[in-house]
Amino acid sequence: MKRIGLIGVCFGMVLLLTGCGEKRLECTRSEDNMEQVINFKFNSNDVFESGSLRQTVKLDEDELDTLDEGVEYMKEYFSSSEFEGLDIKVSDNGKDEVYVDMAFDADELSEATGAELGEDDNYDSAKDTFEEMGYVCK
Repeated sequence: MKRIGLIGVCFGMVLLLTGCGEKRLECTRSEDNMEQVINFKFNSNDVFESGSLRQTVKLDEDELDTLDEGVEYMKEYFSSSEFEGLDIKVSDNGKDEVYVDMAFDADELSEATGAELGEDDNYDSAKDTFEEMGYVCK
């Protein structure tokens, strides 16, 4: 009987340490030559914790010769004070795609937007909001 109890405690610790109870939400939207994928992580209380965004822009054939200039422009744009406090990286595949990657947590997002996140910023509200904006969420 002690073994069953010990196994149960070990299993419970593994679930606790690996983040059991977290919810994840992925929302995707594609338009013409751009795709956005946003991933959200919510804690066990269903409150927003952190997230990431990846925006992929595929250049048209006539834009390919301006790839380097476009990447530099986007780096300058995202280094402006409007995005201060957010970790944003701009890169490219060397061919025809430019990537904008952003990682953020609840505090950084609150500071950048000037709005305090609270209990209402949960999985269901995020899913509803982004689906209304044309994203497909799962």
